[in-house]
Amino acid sequence: MISLPALTIAIAAFLAALYYRLYQATSYSGGLPCIGEPGILGFLNAAVRCRADMKGVLEEGRMRWGGRPFVVRTFSGILFVLGSEFVETIKSDSDKTFDQTNAFTQVLLQKYTLDVTDRTALVNVLRTSVNRSMESYIGPLLEETQLSINDAFKPKPETGLIDIPIVHVLDALIARVTNRVIVGEQLCRSPEYLQVMSRFIRNMRKHAGYLRITPPALRPILSYIFFFTGGRREPLKGLRPYVKACIEESEIANEDKSMVHALIRNPASVKTVEEISKRVLFLNFASTHTSSVMLSRTLFEIATLPRTEIDEIRAEVMQALKEEGGWTKKALSRFGRIDSALTEVGRVFGLAHVGSHRITLQDLNLGDGTCIPRGATVVIDHQPVHFDEEYYEDPDKCDLLRFYKLRQKEARPATDPKHTFVSADGHALVFGTGRHACPGRFFASYLLKIIIGHILLNYDLSYPSGVKGSPKTIQFNRAIFPDPRATLIFTKRH
Repeated sequence: MISLPALTIAIAAFLAALYYRLYQATSYSGGLPCIGEPGILGFLNAAVRCRADMKGVLEEGRMRWGGRPFVVRTFSGILFVLGSEFVETIKSDSDKTFDQTNAFTQVLLQKYTLDVTDRTALVNVLRTSVNRSMESYIGPLLEETQLSINDAFKPKPETGLIDIPIVHVLDALIARVTNRVIVGEQLCRSPEYLQVMSRFIRNMRKHAGYLRITPPALRPILSYIFFFTGGRREPLKGLRPYVKACIEESEIANEDKSMVHALIRNPASVKTVEEISKRVLFLNFASTHTSSVMLSRTLFEIATLPRTEIDEIRAEVMQALKEEGGWTKKALSRFGRIDSALTEVGRVFGLAHVGSHRITLQDLNLGDGTCIPRGATVVIDHQPVHFDEEYYEDPDKCDLLRFYKLRQKEARPATDPKHTFVSADGHALVFGTGRHACPGRFFASYLLKIIIGHILLNYDLSYPSGVKGSPKTIQFNRAIFPDPRATLIFTKRH
């Protein structure tokens, strides 16, 4: 039984933490214009709008202040929104003005959701070991793609059609295929493992959202509750025996049999079962959610193409496979039309309305009497970059072959990353920009090309009767994703 004094102290602590949180959210005085009215009520109204319609909030800021930086107040804190003229500043920064690492960990609140704050080993593995091993990963990824699709694409008994809610199906498919190279063949085909991991990934996004709007002083308590209710406790329990075996095996092995082995052998890794297991959870989250959203939306958009254009994509895939001796890195690098479709989907739809999160390491004087204070979170508004009329012709149109045509026009070889899905040149910001761009984007590119190429070679895509065009985009807070209720029909090719 909780005593009255203890309850009183707990309530007082909660109210004090809440008051401090509200004070922080309403006390900026650096001179930049701010969305919403001043005061607590103004903050609450602005934060609710950001949660429900971030796109509209950003549009208002652009229209009212003509591209100048402005402030958006959210339940998780103040965001300083920068326009396209700051992309080069972010891209070329030498970590003297902006801190990318801590900004990223704050977005996911990894300290609480994963109990991981140092990403050094993960980044090193993705940039070096994974990219070096990509040729050896292609065969297992293709095999698991084939098996997963055979299991998931089942005709309905009453119609004989493969009519599936593609977002949910592809979530599970991506989880299984990526885990083939993360943890190997046995675990990736375990329904129990995949179910637990998928539940953790879904819950992690929710938990991070709840934690961001919670006063910092109360986050450890909420994190402790989440640990036991759909958090990392259950997947860690299943991972520990596997990781322990991998650590013992890595002591005598001379090769990386999986990403886990590569992580264990990386010099920056903390070599305990617990720490490696936590990083495997992070690999699952990082490789599954983004790839699933991109894959779903790209298939939705490909299904809108005329039959002749889809046949051209297939022909390019078959020619590359024939001339390069099957599914190889060289063959995948020649899937120019699929790469273009992925790049255009990233440009038009994206994964979020803002990105390239950074924390300022010093006061940032903007030259007009305004400043962004040290310790502030800055983001780049994607719309002015992705829909720049000076760089993109007819930018509002979703042209899946836009980047293929650009590369053809400029006669770029397959090895040139310009105008490709993995480019980090500052004109497409799905993966960020500069040297801090997502280190896993190369793996994601190969993975998605394998899955899309296999699907197109073996299935025709269409929408259910009466459905015209691709499904609407759903937004929540900063995130963008396709309607999870939307379906596609897959017809087996003979």
